[in-house]
Amino acid sequence: MSMGVDAIFLVANFLLSFYIYQLISPVRWFFFYNNFYGAIGFIIGCTMLWMIVFSYNGIYESQRAKTFLTLFGRVALSAVEFVVVMAALLFLFNGYTIPSMFLGLYALTTMFCVFSVKFVIFSTLKYYRKKGRNLKSVIIVGNNGKASEVCRTILKNEQWGLKIMGFVTFDPKEVGIKKLGIPVLAHADHFDQIMSAYPVDKVIVTTTPTEYWHELKNVVAICETYGVPMSLVADFIKTKIAKTEVDMMGDIPIINFTSTPNNFTKLMVKRCIDFSVSLASLIVLCPLFLVSALLIKVTSEGPVFFRQERVGVNGKKFNIFKFRSMQNDAEQTREQLLHLNEMSGPVFKITEDPRITKVGKFLRKFSIDELPQLINVLMGEMSLVGPRPPIENEVVKYEPWQRRRLSVKPGLTCIWQVSGRNKVKNFEEWMEMDLDYIDNWSLGLDMKLIAKTIPVVFGGKGAM
Repeated sequence: MSMGVDAIFLVANFLLSFYIYQLISPVRWFFFYNNFYGAIGFIIGCTMLWMIVFSYNGIYESQRAKTFLTLFGRVALSAVEFVVVMAALLFLFNGYTIPSMFLGLYALTTMFCVFSVKFVIFSTLKYYRKKGRNLKSVIIVGNNGKASEVCRTILKNEQWGLKIMGFVTFDPKEVGIKKLGIPVLAHADHFDQIMSAYPVDKVIVTTTPTEYWHELKNVVAICETYGVPMSLVADFIKTKIAKTEVDMMGDIPIINFTSTPNNFTKLMVKRCIDFSVSLASLIVLCPLFLVSALLIKVTSEGPVFFRQERVGVNGKKFNIFKFRSMQNDAEQTREQLLHLNEMSGPVFKITEDPRITKVGKFLRKFSIDELPQLINVLMGEMSLVGPRPPIENEVVKYEPWQRRRLSVKPGLTCIWQVSGRNKVKNFEEWMEMDLDYIDNWSLGLDMKLIAKTIPVVFGGKGAM
């Protein structure tokens, strides 16, 4: 969403800068009049360059624990880099000239425009986080003074939007007590149970690698298994000359570990694709939505849409949208059909499900029933490509290694579906496909899976 907002303001600011330049400069720059299409291409190119520079300087990364001054510094640095890169490009390709006054004006106004927008977004998010919205769940591992210090730092900075679920300790005597009002949930030996019981977005380890070495290795292994990012408080690193690449939480340096895709720029591109494609698809598919809704309403009793709670990234729950393709009492009669389940493991699937209506059978054949999930994609709860979102009753039966499929956003399509989901009856094979997607994720793989999905859907194989 942030990149989309930036793109709009960057284009608007280019036009504003051009208008101001035409007013104040004695030398006219007949930019639009001589080559209109070239001008449009130039604006798009400038906008893309700005966004690349912003990504490089970490402006699209999480700013939860950052200050306004840090944000302004990054935007100002981006403006300088934009001017340098643009000047170099104009020198190399001197067939196109830009007045230096315009370039300086454009960079300056863009810097203040973007920072103003970021300031508003930054302030709004901090306000809502203080009100208990947009929170990330955190587990603190450690029983030293540093664990309490990290806890106090987080509690003092409500605007970061970090909710401490509890402590995991290496001292069995601390289990069950409260520290700074936060419960000590378990000993490190039972860390796996805590990760299964709570929707955890981040784990912060405060002990040093020389303390509780074997227990610490177990914590790291479990975070890796579940696909949950882990941060290690790194104030034990004392250097005089060498620089260490760490992140900062206030004044506390931490080292980050992750076993999931973490290239922020590529993930932002993925989100931009999700947002733009889902928005365009919802607009284009409006007539199909209306016809489908009408057919569902006149042929069977019940609502047009079927809403069901699913488990998303890191165990967070959300409501998925689908066109209703079954009888209205389908959920109540599910238990009676468990003996017909064709899938191994906790998943329930029947090829010829008797609960499906006649219209629903057609909708499922061409995956039309899944199209309302584009709303979930637009809202950021799902992606176009990713593991399918499970229900909670399935997740509680997962093996620990299978929970890592919850470490990325669920999607409309995935490897399992384009490989012929009705042919894959082994649940473990399905899970391995999802983990293979996570381990080998790239934008190219997403494009490949989307391309494979289209013919499968139009071929009536119900791939989505």
